[in-house]
Amino acid sequence: SIFAKPVFIEVAPGGEECYYEEYTSEETMEFLYVVKRGGQHDIELKIYTPSNTLLIQKVGSKYDRFKQQVNQNGVYKICFNNGMSRWTSKIVGIDLLGSHRPEIEHYNQLTKKRHLNTMERTIYNIGAKIDAIGRLQSLSTDMEETYEDTIISAANAASYVTMLELSVVLIVYIYQIRTIRSWFKRASKYGI
Repeated sequence: SIFAKPVFIEVAPGGEECYYEEYTSEETMEFLYVVKRGGQHDIELKIYTPSNTLLIQKVGSKYDRFKQQVNQNGVYKICFNNGMSRWTSKIVGIDLLGSHRPEIEHYNQLTKKRHLNTMERTIYNIGAKIDAIGRLQSLSTDMEETYEDTIISAANAASYVTMLELSVVLIVYIYQIRTIRSWFKRASKYGI
């Protein structure tokens, strides 16, 4: 289903991007978020209430889930802050869960009929289960891509460290050769 995919956005280095979602009092705010690309795959999550007070602030990495009951009606601001990164932008996705999933709203509209028979309810349940499987497959694909990016990033860092190590070893090697040669020059100077 096209409704089962998370929404991705790029958060610039030192920047912040926000989503806005309306909740009612006593409703559960629940969502998954994933850092698909960028740096150490860490991001700061900030959630603001409708009165613009900070509800929560925490640093998450790669995959995380947020779930909390809200106590105020209105539009909540869900922000992803990349202030900890100076040069690397991050690709962050959010996937709303619970009653705020787009496909749940779609199914709720389909089931507003009061005369659903058993066959229609069964078809509805099968469709919901297929969407759930699609979400899991999409999440698995995203996890695989993030894992691959992490491996490539680690390999690049290892290559950089190896080149740095090699440079240091060569410098030390050249220094040792020059030092040993200077000893022999001094020794031959004194006839030893």
